[in-house]
Order: sequence, then C-alpha cells, then structure tokens
Amino acid sequence: MNTQGSLTRFSHTVENYIRYRPGYPPDLLEFMKNKMGLSAQSVVVDIGAGTNKLTELFLQNGNPIHAVEPNAFLRDFSTDLDKIDHRHISEEQLAPFFGKNGFAYHEIYYLQTFDFEGVKGRYLSCSYAFDEKHPRHATAMQRLSDTFEVHSETGMVDFWYLTKIYFGQIA
Repeated sequence: MNTQGSLTRFSHTVENYIRYRPGYPPDLLEFMKNKMGLSAQSVVVDIGAGTNKLTELFLQNGNPIHAVEPNAFLRDFSTDLDKIDHRHISEEQLAPFFGKNGFAYHEIYYLQTFDFEGVKGRYLSCSYAFDEKHPRHATAMQRLSDTFEVHSETGMVDFWYLTKIYFGQIA
C-alpha cells in the first residue's frame, strides 16, 4: 500500500495550520473539570491528535496523555472531502462506542478574528487548498480577496467555530 500521499497530504500546510488554526476554547477545560470530573490525575487519550492542539491543553493541565493520530493509514482511502468530513458523524454512529451507558453532548462556540493575511493563512492551512505551485492558486487568491472585501468590517472578519463534546463512560 502506498502511504506517501497520506504522509505528505498536510506537509505544505503545517506552518499555516499552526499559525492560523485556532486552539480549543478556554471553556473546554473548565467544562471537563466541572461536568466530567477531569483532574490532573485523569489519564486522557486524544484520538485524532493531529497537530496536538488538544493534547497541549491537557498537558498544561498536568494530565498523563496518550496522543494517537491514525490518519496516516486512513487518508489513503479518502478521495472526497465531503465523505470524510467529521461533521457527518452522527449520534447513532457514536452510540456503539459508548455502549449501554450512553453519552451526553455539549457545545462550546468560540471566535477567531482575521485580517486578510489571516484569512489567506487560514485557507492555506487546509489540505485541499491550492498552494503557490497550483495553476489555480492565483484565481483562488483573487476570489478569496474579493470575498474578504465583501464580508469584512473595518478590515476584519470573524470565524466562528463550534466544539462538540460527546462524553460518557465506556461500557
């Protein structure tokens, strides 16, 4: 099996990902402490750790943590962003993981505000973005600039994010 594509899929985006992608909302840790009993002694497993933004939050809390990034193998089977998008995971698909004890759900919204360079960096942080070598890069940058001009207020735009938390005791 050829894993080279999956190993390099994000290699051209890492710098922008680290610089322009948000971390997790500050309220997340407090929610987990208050509603889930998280303490510094809680052992955490971060499945789908990616660039370790969530892992870092738990390390700052003093948690022993196991970070797992399984996508190096799985990305070989991903040919369409719409099919692999995490937003397509349903509660019905999660139910077997938690088993008979079920799970609870909580949402935390948070905001990131960008100037045009930030929007450009945020776009270029995506694995599917047209990088500088792609023949459609200049057109994409022009369309991004035009869209920014239409939607910006005082040279800034807001990006709203939603953190979805599914939690429970695994049976």
